[in-house]
Amino acid sequence: MLTSYSGTYKTWIFSHQDEKGVPIGRVIDFVINPENGHFEAIWAQSSHGLRLLSIKDIIRWDEQELVINSEKDFLKAEDFPRLQPILEKEVALLGTKVFSETQQYLGRVKDFAFDTISPKILSLLVQNGWWFIGKKSIIPRNKIIKITSTGIYISENVIPITPTKGAKVDSQSEKVRLES
Repeated sequence: MLTSYSGTYKTWIFSHQDEKGVPIGRVIDFVINPENGHFEAIWAQSSHGLRLLSIKDIIRWDEQELVINSEKDFLKAEDFPRLQPILEKEVALLGTKVFSETQQYLGRVKDFAFDTISPKILSLLVQNGWWFIGKKSIIPRNKIIKITSTGIYISENVIPITPTKGAKVDSQSEKVRLES
């Protein structure tokens, strides 16, 4: 399923084995490998505090919920030895500065789209400026050159977001409405 960070933030996590209908956690953030953009794990708030959930432990992930086998799938960061090198290089995507290959500042990451079936970044939503005054662009995955702690570097030719003819942008909700 295609979705975005803003669409999945705080999604409820349910257990396949435990009591039906009672959530055991919530999605808080993702551990994304900066080398390839793949999701390695999910940070989840559980009854035991902030824990990691391996992508491999997800049984089902849709718009309303994420289903795992049991609460035992939540692990402390130190219980994930293969993840330690990635956690050390981890970069928070939201709010990260985006630059072109020529070092031109393009804006900051406002959201990102991904696929829940093979979790990886598909595109970045970048905004330069404020609210309706600013300019938004979509950066496809294949334009991302590298992700570092200083910023995300992309190749040229980003896709600006502009309303189609006969459409009006609602600056409050940032949705495009067709005029009748």
